[in-house]
Amino acid sequence: MAWHLDAFAREAGDYDIPGFAESAALRAMEEEEEDHHDEDEHGDDDHDHEEDDHHEEEGHHEEEAHGHLPGSGLEVQGGSVGLSVIGEGGFVGLSVSRLDSEYGIPGHSHAHHEHEHEEDGHDDHEEHADDHEDDHHEDEGHHEDEDPPVVVLEQTRVDVEAGLADPFDGFEGLNLRLGINDYEHVENEAGEAGTAFANKAWEARAELTHRPFGGWRGALGLQLGDREFSVVGEEAFTPPVDTSSFGLFWVGERSLGELAIEAGVRYDRVEHVPAHGTSRDFGGASASLGLIVPLGEGWEGTLLADFSSRAPVGEELFSDSPHPGTGVFEIGDPGLDHEHARNLAATLTGSGDGRSLRGTFYYTYFADFIYQAATGEEHDGFDVRRYAQADATFAGFEVEGRARIAEWGAGRLEIGAFFDMVSPKLDVSGNDNLPLIPPNRIGLSFEFTSDRLRANVDYVRAAEQDDVAEFE
Repeated sequence: MAWHLDAFAREAGDYDIPGFAESAALRAMEEEEEDHHDEDEHGDDDHDHEEDDHHEEEGHHEEEAHGHLPGSGLEVQGGSVGLSVIGEGGFVGLSVSRLDSEYGIPGHSHAHHEHEHEEDGHDDHEEHADDHEDDHHEDEGHHEDEDPPVVVLEQTRVDVEAGLADPFDGFEGLNLRLGINDYEHVENEAGEAGTAFANKAWEARAELTHRPFGGWRGALGLQLGDREFSVVGEEAFTPPVDTSSFGLFWVGERSLGELAIEAGVRYDRVEHVPAHGTSRDFGGASASLGLIVPLGEGWEGTLLADFSSRAPVGEELFSDSPHPGTGVFEIGDPGLDHEHARNLAATLTGSGDGRSLRGTFYYTYFADFIYQAATGEEHDGFDVRRYAQADATFAGFEVEGRARIAEWGAGRLEIGAFFDMVSPKLDVSGNDNLPLIPPNRIGLSFEFTSDRLRANVDYVRAAEQDDVAEFE
């Protein structure tokens, strides 16, 4: 019998930052919008409201956080307990974990506040022109007192796993897994409960490891799952969706002299049933083939080719509202089709004498790639993005290495470095850049390890990203 019990807690205040929380370009844009708003409100009466303008300017500067990032603090508590019974012919185990967290959303309330202030300001000007000065001071106080939204998150997960040796003729083992997840988070704004996200899901998997057959060792399996996802509140961006899934797969490997071959095939069936609207179901197959080639003296090359298909998720199909997590107004497309990918990858790895190196080049062609396309429009102060499909290519390269530079007693010091880049393109006329693509990165690290202590220092540099999508 084996058991474990663990718990943890973490608390962190807002991040300290070397400057304003918003970029100079964003602050200038907001100031221009406010100036335009003031011109529309005051018209020819600007001279009579100099004092109000002065107070508004003060309130605007107080709103611009400097030296810290409001809403970046967090509190997290959690723990888990598990028990396993192990015998000669198999095992069975159960674990239960719990997570409670509260964290802020930096910058989220600012967009809402601007929109609400714009609407309320027009109403106040029309209905209470004589009380304009008092209303303005009240708005200014509201700016100062309003805290960023806080997300309250709760998650409970139960996992069960069992294994049996030699369950049937021709099979070496049977493994069963069941996972049940109950997740919920609520966005509290101005001390009031806001949009609630709930995700209740379970997934079951059975895997049979077969004895060598035709030179192949492998396993075949079945996977089932169900997910009930809902968003309730003013910012609900998608209707409740019940998603059920079914999958069959086989993975295996065999040797050909010094070469090793890995292969796999899979079939998946997914059905999305929204609370209102048309249900969608998808079926698709995937396959992969890999070749591992030893090159001698600690070096090894790997070639991988695979074909895969992905069904769109419920949010991509049915979204039609602001998404508080991403800060955009998402519009799904119920007519989305399968996303298909053909991928080629080559990897070179080597190690020895306290040094290691790994480099990978990959090229992927997507048919009907699903992505969020910016529209240049705004809705309730949110940028509008629509889910769309188009053919696309991704070409990328990543390399990382480590080397031991000092060793004494029970301790050692290592240096590491990495570089990665990706260049995706859409198969469309005009601007063919995909949105939200990370820039090239380079990193350097030092790590000290001993019997009782481990310490590391990491540096990561991200380059500028000039290949941006339309309206990005």
